Amino acid sequence: MQKKNIVHYILTFFLYILAQVVFFKNIALFDVAFCYIYISFILLLPTSTTKISMLLIGFVLGLSVDVFYDTLGIHAAACVFVAFFRHSIIKLVEPTGGFDPGARPDVKALGFSKFFTYCLIMVLVHHFLMFFVSSSNLAYWNWTLLYIFSSTICTTIFIVLIQQLKGIYYRSRR
Repeated sequence: MQKKNIVHYILTFFLYILAQVVFFKNIALFDVAFCYIYISFILLLPTSTTKISMLLIGFVLGLSVDVFYDTLGIHAAACVFVAFFRHSIIKLVEPTGGFDPGARPDVKALGFSKFFTYCLIMVLVHHFLMFFVSSSNLAYWNWTLLYIFSSTICTTIFIVLIQQLKGIYYRSRR
């Protein structure tokens, strides 16, 4: 990876954490749907990223969010879990002929429907682990499932919306 790309990803990393902590931390629709936009950093890393690098990035990203949310490693565990399964999920939605070297699994590379499917699965996996670990009590499984599904819908909509807006911005600059 080139030095320019590394600097870009480091800045993007901090931008996602900043956006999560400053803006998205305060979004709670009907007190059941929470938005965790920071996981899109893991989703949008290049497909050529090694599994060890993905796990380390997931851990650092989750731990960074845990510091601001005061959640004792719940986000770190969920991010590592997502980073572990990312390659397998990408194989499910991979375009015919595979990805170009260094390609990112975004709307441009996958198309809207495949990206939406990829994003939905990854967000659901993240939220499933995060909410069940944070509840740590199966007595409230119905509320936990409500949190999981409503937050998955909320987060997925924001991630896809941001990707669409980013695509419109780059098309308008040409």
